[in-house]
Amino acid sequence: MGSTGPQSSLTILQRLSRMLDRLGRIYLGALLVAVLLLMTGRALDRYFFHTRFDAYEQLAGMGVVWITFFGFAMAFRDDRNLRVELLENLLPAWVDRIRRIVFDVVVLIMAAVINIAGWPVFFVSSTQHVIGTPFTLALASAAMQFSTILLCLMCVFRIVTAILSIVRHEAARPSHGVVPPL
Repeated sequence: MGSTGPQSSLTILQRLSRMLDRLGRIYLGALLVAVLLLMTGRALDRYFFHTRFDAYEQLAGMGVVWITFFGFAMAFRDDRNLRVELLENLLPAWVDRIRRIVFDVVVLIMAAVINIAGWPVFFVSSTQHVIGTPFTLALASAAMQFSTILLCLMCVFRIVTAILSIVRHEAARPSHGVVPPL
């Protein structure tokens, strides 16, 4: 006997968001380990094995680009982005709730525009090879595309959750209540 309406929709969104959060944290950890291994491999290669693999820095640099863009999306999800917190303390709760929804809509639009405008960059960079690797610069450009898609998804979750909480007449929550920050 499952409930229908805003409560079940909110539960589904919370589960999806938690799953996305877990996968994101695992992915971010794997990226950090990969960059660490690449730089350790570079040092071992240079000082002990004396082989000629020259792509450590290029691959580690692409990993750092992915960490940066993906980390921004994760920080936004946790509501750890830069914002004017003074407004949160001065505005009444109902106005602050509307401000949050408007902010998320603006971020959603900006992320969508960046994603749409980024596809030509992705396709052009797919023709430029990274020296010493089988990769193209599209690997670095994909970080922006992937992260803006993730950011759009998170904004949609936050907007829907905020609207459902208004429908359910819940009190405003500091971080939209989709998934509480750890």
